[in-house]
Amino acid sequence: MVAASARILPVLVDCSAKGTHEDLKEKYSCRGFPTIVYIDPTGKKVDEMQGRDAKSVQRDFDGLAKKYPGTAPVLWKNSVKGAIAASKATKKPLPVAVVSLPESADIVKFSTRFSKDIGDRKAKFLWVATLGGDAPAIKVLDATAEDPAAAPVTTIDFKLEDKADVFTKPLDEALKGLKK
Repeated sequence: MVAASARILPVLVDCSAKGTHEDLKEKYSCRGFPTIVYIDPTGKKVDEMQGRDAKSVQRDFDGLAKKYPGTAPVLWKNSVKGAIAASKATKKPLPVAVVSLPESADIVKFSTRFSKDIGDRKAKFLWVATLGGDAPAIKVLDATAEDPAAAPVTTIDFKLEDKADVFTKPLDEALKGLKK
């Protein structure tokens, strides 16, 4: 199950609070919670999870990974705390890159494009996407620091429509700084 899930890009959006993410609830026909939808790389709904048992979910993941093979998976995590813990648990900890997006951002569209745009850099970080920031930004955290979130290595401000080169060079510079 874990290996199967590594081949898809999970985007976790909490739509349970009244008035939040109404556009996504409408677009993907979310009527009850939790609702798990499968979308293609363009953001089009492909299917909705029916079975919740491990075999059904693995079958869904395997089918999606086969239909949309993509490239090597981006190492997305669902929380900053989880990403830091996962990084610290490895022999060679990866830096954590926290992508903050405004509440109005289309997180599905952004994460799909972003994953493609950053190329090989995606395997050099553990990634977390959060909604609710004032403006788009990427904060690079040193997972080995005493309090990684308190002192980001760098903060990269960008616009949602920016091309990848706006953040790829600063990401490379952050990696060089962490290796010293």
